[in-house]
Amino acid sequence: RAVRTIRGTCKELHVDPERIFAIGFSGGGHMVASLATLYDLPELQDDETYKGVSNRLDAAVLVYALVTGGKYTCPGAYDRLLGEGAPEEEIRKHSLELQVTENSVPMYLMHGTADVMCPADNALMMAKACMEKNVPCELHLYLGCFHGFTCANLAPEFTESSKYVFEQLYETIEAMDAEEFAGYGKLFSELRQGMDYEDFVKVVQEVTMGKLWGLGLPMDPEKVQKAKESMMATAGNLSYAVNQNPNVGEWWTGVDRWIRMVARKV
Repeated sequence: RAVRTIRGTCKELHVDPERIFAIGFSGGGHMVASLATLYDLPELQDDETYKGVSNRLDAAVLVYALVTGGKYTCPGAYDRLLGEGAPEEEIRKHSLELQVTENSVPMYLMHGTADVMCPADNALMMAKACMEKNVPCELHLYLGCFHGFTCANLAPEFTESSKYVFEQLYETIEAMDAEEFAGYGKLFSELRQGMDYEDFVKVVQEVTMGKLWGLGLPMDPEKVQKAKESMMATAGNLSYAVNQNPNVGEWWTGVDRWIRMVARKV
């Protein structure tokens, strides 16, 4: 619906209806990958407001995205997505590497080789599926990078996006009535309405984001440790990623270049 809304109101928004792209990180990457592969499901076509307006993206960028519900999934993620004990048929439907067709959206894939939360195999499988269906794609693996690598050591211009998110969250909470705010329970328990903005940001950074990070995603510590040992032995380490691999801090440059290429319909 969001894609249709943008394309359906493109004149008012001053947007090119043939250049609508989406970027998603981690679980957000799963959502964008769903948009790239499942946009033509019959149940998504009944939209009276924007009848006849396409909901197909023109390109998708997937950054350390969760793609599969199979062997290389993120522990617990599909229980959150589909409910515990979901049938195999439903899991396969949302294992997006299995849903790529010749009409799927062009994709730019980025992943860190030392990602123990969402293994880089997710990106490899998606790239392979795109190649088999002749869907334009580009794959970048960053040696020694863990999950969330784009959030570290960013240039000042990129940190502005975090500032925007904090401001929007602050204003959203301030606009809630008491019952709505209380509905978020433990997630917002250290926050309160009317608090000083600087204190608010500090609590969100130090407490709230940590709750969101692990929400509903239990991970076996022993398995995580074994995975770390295995990946660190073969994929470098964080020191290499941060100190020696200049591409890590310039990930957006590659995305921007690729988007411009796709936008030119090359």
